[in-house]
Amino acid sequence: MVGVCIVVLVHNIPYKYFRVFPVFLLPLSTLLLIFVMGMGLITGDRVNGAARWMTFFGIQFQPSELAKMAVIIVTAFILSKFQEEDNANPKAFKYIMWITGVVFILIAPIYCTATLSVTYILYRIFTLCQSQNVKIH
Repeated sequence: MVGVCIVVLVHNIPYKYFRVFPVFLLPLSTLLLIFVMGMGLITGDRVNGAARWMTFFGIQFQPSELAKMAVIIVTAFILSKFQEEDNANPKAFKYIMWITGVVFILIAPIYCTATLSVTYILYRIFTLCQSQNVKIH
């Protein structure tokens, strides 16, 4: 029931307000991933060899979930900014690959489904580039 209320609330927010998310969401999620890895190394607080969870004011969450959402939102933002009349600018794919790669490197030791998610995103970008005859230098 809480999820339905959140969906209705978010659905009624004008989309122009979501344009600010990439500006702070990606750096925030990157810092949280680095923090979780650092705390796992310092305190030794690991489960099955990985530091995954973070407690913030008594609420536990996984920063990798926030990072995956950030990658999706930033990808949409980049594609919308670099959109040309016929197709997307090849520079957009370079930026997406760099951002996805950095987040993947931070997530990979933490959570294995993130590895699958990022691998799928990279696969789709490469297949899209091949189908559009885009060369990535």
